[in-house]
Amino acid sequence: MGNSGRTQIITPPSASDGPMWDRLMGNYNFACLMVSARLDITGLIERGYDSCEALSKELQLSNKGMGFFLLILSHLGYICFDKQQVKNTELGKCYLSKNSHYYWGKSYSILFKSMTSITWIKRYSPAYKENMSWNVKVAL
Repeated sequence: MGNSGRTQIITPPSASDGPMWDRLMGNYNFACLMVSARLDITGLIERGYDSCEALSKELQLSNKGMGFFLLILSHLGYICFDKQQVKNTELGKCYLSKNSHYYWGKSYSILFKSMTSITWIKRYSPAYKENMSWNVKVAL
């Protein structure tokens, strides 16, 4: 006779989907952190540009876009909002501030250059393509 309008109960999977989400969101996290380091968002906040409007005006960027970007940084834990004021968190001060001994900004640039170089090699290198086709044939 069917379910008669009742929702079917599905048993949870045996494995967590956490790694899937980490991988998916990790791609975006890297880009956001790299842009934040390049724009020196934490440094600007330290120098008193502590609102979305002040940051967007100083960087000559869209206020709406800056608002969304700050929300992402907030969700990642690098900044926080106190009413309309933007503040750096300890995490942001430690790893995204150029004044910190643990600043990762240069590392992001190096990693990005390495990743784009590898992508370029994969895309345009005939030797890489030949080796990849060889590897696929061997694997089959």
